[in-house]
Amino acid sequence: MIKWLDPLFVSESAERDIKRTVRRIKHRRGLLDIYVLVLPTNIEDQLDILHANYLLQPWYQHRELTIVGIAKGKREAVDLVVRMVDEAQKRIGVPNLKLYLRWLLSGEGGG
Repeated sequence: MIKWLDPLFVSESAERDIKRTVRRIKHRRGLLDIYVLVLPTNIEDQLDILHANYLLQPWYQHRELTIVGIAKGKREAVDLVVRMVDEAQKRIGVPNLKLYLRWLLSGEGGG
């Protein structure tokens, strides 16, 4: 089952087709050059960056995932993570992405 952060973090290039991209992910359709940022499957990690097509694999279909961002291309995905860390520093005072995302998902972040 896939959950979504609202609002999502979205890279500039991915913003143009975000509705279509989200729809394709929800309906398990393939996508070219789209990466998703998800809460980590390993508790020691801050975030996972996956090609969107990985979500089509059976292993991911039976896991609870929370998508927090979408980017077009691996480079933009990394840049988006940097932007998220900068925003965490500004909004909660520490560059801890995991803590920041937990804060946003709790509803305290106010979107």
